[in-house]
Amino acid sequence: MSQDPEPIRAAARDLFERLRGIDYARFLARPEPRGSEGFESISYMCHTRADLWRDWVCRTFQDNPVVSIKIGDVFTGTKQVYGKTGWPTVSYTLTLQDGAVLEGDLAFRVYRSPGRRRPLARDGRPGLAPPERPSPPTQGLTAHRGGEKGTF
Repeated sequence: MSQDPEPIRAAARDLFERLRGIDYARFLARPEPRGSEGFESISYMCHTRADLWRDWVCRTFQDNPVVSIKIGDVFTGTKQVYGKTGWPTVSYTLTLQDGAVLEGDLAFRVYRSPGRRRPLARDGRPGLAPPERPSPPTQGLTAHRGGEKGTF
């Protein structure tokens, strides 16, 4: 990969750390449609239905929070995201309090501004996808709990 992988890895870690810091109960207590209050600091672009993604994040992590984050190597993604391939992509593994493991590949687009490059996670359905939105085969979030394994 021609670009420095560390900003991508740092952005992925930052995304998951920020998701851990959301007040899930407060977000879910608001009437629908809930909007994005509480998610303003999250740099993640959903493919569709960001409202469902935000609800899924809160419902999933409220009672079963992320206890560890593992960020893998950055690679050139081969899956199509927004009609293109070749996005810088990083694998991740999240372990939840009950021992469940969520893992997948998260594609990024690097935005360039004068003197600065800012990675933004993109959802072409390889990242954190809520169960209401099925992912194409081999592109989804994989969950492990005990001997069970499933892809959202």
